[in-house]
Amino acid sequence: MKTQIFELQVRFPYRSTLLYYTTIQLKRAYLKRPLVSAHLDGCIEQGKDSRDFVPYNGWAVENNIKVAGMINVADSLTVIKKLVFDDKVVTIEGLLEAVRNDWEGKEDLRQRCLNVPKYGNDDAYADEMAQWVHYATQAEVRKFKCYSGTELWIEGSVISAYYALGRFCPGTPDGRKDSQLFADGTGSPTAGADTHGPTATLCSLGKIDTQRAHGMLFNQKFMPQSLEGENKKLFAHYLRTWYDLGIYHVQFNVVDRAVLLDAQAHPQKYPDLVVRVAGYSAYWADLGKPLQDDIIERTEQCFA
Repeated sequence: MKTQIFELQVRFPYRSTLLYYTTIQLKRAYLKRPLVSAHLDGCIEQGKDSRDFVPYNGWAVENNIKVAGMINVADSLTVIKKLVFDDKVVTIEGLLEAVRNDWEGKEDLRQRCLNVPKYGNDDAYADEMAQWVHYATQAEVRKFKCYSGTELWIEGSVISAYYALGRFCPGTPDGRKDSQLFADGTGSPTAGADTHGPTATLCSLGKIDTQRAHGMLFNQKFMPQSLEGENKKLFAHYLRTWYDLGIYHVQFNVVDRAVLLDAQAHPQKYPDLVVRVAGYSAYWADLGKPLQDDIIERTEQCFA
């Protein structure tokens, strides 16, 4: 029953997404733009319409669908499994009512949800759910065919979509409140939930086979001293572990939380401060406060 309900929920939005993608491909095939193409560099030289020329075609990869929030889904299902079915401390109706009311008057229940095992800590209870969500979602999506007849597949390089989509999403059973951001990548734990060290987080992610889940985006934040002195060797070993586990992707911010807080309060002092967001880098001063807050709240990892 769990599988059937989840697959049904996945199937509905992706059927609509497929229709949208097909429309895009029909426009490429039948609605050429010769006048526009003549004014864009490279089209005449390549003998291609702008819809078929990669620099101007935002949908060149037609079977690639980007997603956000998968870790929040996994952690939410872990909460339901733990608190509703295993421990029976709340009914599904009671949990849903608390979420719909954005946890108003239910902060005690929210704290219990926040303290249920979360993905990113090498905890089998949570990691198995994250693994299942990735595999089940990818398997369902691959049942669809795009315009060219190839299978659809999802991948996690959502750039900053986790910000926009999270801002429009109501609360979720993992303890997230209305409009709070999603986890910043399909492989990244929820900000602050990875409390057992950087290697534990790698172990969690390493349990998800990238050949079945594909395109995992994973961000981490390290304290600057992690790249100083003897810690340099530890960091090199850490990267080797990342490679040995077969993890698809990782990117880092190496910056002190105090620096980020000061830069948030006094941006004029840090005109050249660049941070990694989620698949791209940006000047700190150019980011909105919610994105800055999200980067600040990411766990500061170190080799203790």
